[in-house]
Parts: sequence; C-alpha cells; structure tokens
Amino acid sequence: MSIHAAPDLSATPRIDGRNLRAESTRRKIIVGARALVEEQGRLPKVADVARRSDVSVRSVFQHYQDVETLFVAVVDAIADDLEGTRRDIDQRGTLDERVRALAEQQGWLYEGLMPVVLAARQLNPPPASLIDRARQHREAQHRRLETIFHAELASLGETAQVEALEELQTVTGWDCWIALRQRQGMAAERATTTMGRLILAVLRSTTNNAGFMMT
Repeated sequence: MSIHAAPDLSATPRIDGRNLRAESTRRKIIVGARALVEEQGRLPKVADVARRSDVSVRSVFQHYQDVETLFVAVVDAIADDLEGTRRDIDQRGTLDERVRALAEQQGWLYEGLMPVVLAARQLNPPPASLIDRARQHREAQHRRLETIFHAELASLGETAQVEALEELQTVTGWDCWIALRQRQGMAAERATTTMGRLILAVLRSTTNNAGFMMT
C-alpha cells in the first residue's frame, strides 16, 4: 500500500465521548462520596454527595441505583488504595520484628478503614456484597498469618495450628482494633503496641502450651 494512501479509519478504535464523560462523572461522585464518608464516618446523603461532587442528584442515581451501591463503590476505592500500598513482611526477620511490622500495618490499615466501617454499621442488614468482601478479607488475612508465622506454626500439631490461627485472626482483626481504640480509648500508637503484645502472647502461649486444654 502506498504511504500516501488514506488510513483505514474503520480499523481505528474510536473513543466514545459519552463513555468518557460517564466515567469522569462516576469518578467525581466516588471522590465526593468518599470525602464525606472519611470526614463524617457515616452514610452520606445523596444530596450532599451531589453537591460535593458538583453533579445533580439525578446524575448520582443514573450511575448508582441507591446509596448502598454507591457506598460499596466507596468501600472498594478506599480498600484498593490502602491494600495497594501495603508491603510484604520480610520472612527473614526475627519474631519481634515480624510482629511489630504486622501490628503497624494492621493499625495503619484499620485507621484508614475506620470511617467507612463505622458508616457500614448503619446498613442493617448489610448488603451481601459487603458481607462477601469481609469474608474475602478474613480469608486473605488467614493466608497472610500462615505465611508470616510459618516458622512458629510449623512446630505445632494440626489442631494447635488451627487454634493458633483463629486466635491470631481475633487479635489482629477489626473488632480487636475498634475495642482498643473506641472502647478502651487508646491512641492509635498505643493500640498498635497493644496489638503487637497480644500477637506475641498468642504465639508464645501456643508454642509453650501445645496440647494444653482447659477442663
């Protein structure tokens, strides 16, 4: 074909301006809704989201069928940002180093998630999509704990390993963090230190008392 021939425009992908505008509007709505959730720790009103996003209420409902759908999108945006910056913990570190790193990461993660989790409690019952995301988080945390503390867990029998992982998930979980921060009134730094001590207590107690059962 001659270099002077006209290009085959039919083979060139076209950018749909309407799709671009729709995506831009969705991003604006998410940014606005996220800001309100992070500032207030509660479900935002659609009118407030529209005003904060500089769009109409009608536009919000065009892209998100209800507040719950919009809120789930906000949850995903916040969780993706937080998870995207979390780093793997060096398995070559000492137990104290690994525990400290894990407690600091969990504290940082939960502080970032606190507003959205508190807001989610206003959804009763919670949507199935949020329940599923919570389950996925627990499963991922279980696998992560197995990896981080593989050396310590490997010395235990099968039943003791299961129990240790259950206890580790409890002391590194959201409920533990919110108890330390809100019920006990601890500052984030002290709550992080306390979580680290709880992790160590579980590991040391399980290792020293393998096979021990309360009667």
